[in-house]
Amino acid sequence: MTPRPTTLSPEVVDRHARLLLEAIKMSFGEQFTVADDTAQADLRAAVTAAEDGFERAIFLGRRGWTVNERLVALLSKVTMIGKRAWFAAQVEWVMQQGVRVPAKEGDRVSFSEGGRTLTGEVLGVVAMEARAFVKVTGKDAKEKEGDTYTVNAEHILQRFKGNGRLRLVSNRLDDKVPA
Repeated sequence: MTPRPTTLSPEVVDRHARLLLEAIKMSFGEQFTVADDTAQADLRAAVTAAEDGFERAIFLGRRGWTVNERLVALLSKVTMIGKRAWFAAQVEWVMQQGVRVPAKEGDRVSFSEGGRTLTGEVLGVVAMEARAFVKVTGKDAKEKEGDTYTVNAEHILQRFKGNGRLRLVSNRLDDKVPA
């Protein structure tokens, strides 16, 4: 299985830069004179080098872009573009890898979090992202009382049902998991 995409994965950065370029061209129209290939490369670099619109504008200014309040405002407003690019890459990855959450609402699971194994109850599942919301319970609740984690399917280690414990065979759609 290939790793789950992050906000800095090449495919996410490329999509983010492409969406930013579309927004900039729509806003500036013919006033925007940077060649598409150059703009795409500059925006890819800006996405990875800076986190907010102001810093990205400064970065682009160092690459010869004309920086004004309008560009800063646009780059500041489009933080959702990065989230949209990342979300789309997540959904594509889930579909390509056939990953699913091997539990449903109400099931108890153990999962890895920061090098530790925690146990909790699944409060809900987001199938298209292969993630579960898990509230820590049992012996772990004393330390993490009521904490809810967003857990990637690939971090769920075991699923418990009733008093028995079921081992997970896989979190892929094409493998059978005990009911």
